[in-house]
Amino acid sequence: MVQERIYKFNLALNEKTLLFFPEAQGKTGAAFENAIRERIRSAFQPLGGLIFAISVNKRTITMAWQEKPNQPAVLEAIAARLARGKSAQGLLLLELFLSDDPENPELLYMLGTAYSDQNDLERSIELLTRLVALAPERVNGRVAKGAALLRAGRIEEGVSDLETAVKLEPENLWAHRTLGAGLMLLNRYSEAAANLRLAREIDEQDQQAWFEYARALEGMEAIEQAEAAYLKTIEIDEFSEVAEMARGKLVGMKKI
Repeated sequence: MVQERIYKFNLALNEKTLLFFPEAQGKTGAAFENAIRERIRSAFQPLGGLIFAISVNKRTITMAWQEKPNQPAVLEAIAARLARGKSAQGLLLLELFLSDDPENPELLYMLGTAYSDQNDLERSIELLTRLVALAPERVNGRVAKGAALLRAGRIEEGVSDLETAVKLEPENLWAHRTLGAGLMLLNRYSEAAANLRLAREIDEQDQQAWFEYARALEGMEAIEQAEAAYLKTIEIDEFSEVAEMARGKLVGMKKI
């Protein structure tokens, strides 16, 4: 019989991680510890398995968890929870699993992108930087890092990572599209348009790529071409938010 893996978790309690435990806020002693234990049990309940004794003090949580036989992949289950909007539980679980396996590229990517989605860009960049150092061949990790850097206002750093990403993987649509957006922030519209043209060629139906391409053309003052690209954006899916933004651009150009 195959022995199921036992995970060992050690999570530091600090200003950020305490946000995972709203029920513990304002409590002390046993009430504080019990609130944390109950939140952890609730987070693990859909995963099944066996939780060993949870030790809680003011600074750390230590515990162990044994996966159940033939259970679905843990990371897929956590990703599904994040997709359903349960970000606090998903982030808590990912932080715990990362404490057991701190150099796991998949965990670093999932947690880094999840924090980016929550606009915690400092933590996102920290995790994605570790990922790029450990697994430079994982191009989407570098793209995610570049995107987080752009959102954090560290534009030149983000563009540098994204330029490396497109060199490593020339057919990566996300890399070209994100690089194009970053180059526009530096007013490098011609270079942006070239990357967004490539993104558009990789997937002719990528609405976001068409919209960003139109923006780059507008920045170059190629107005007729920009108009045509905005119209193509709308044609792909006229009911989307991107189509609505394209309509707004055309109204601003007094084209509709």
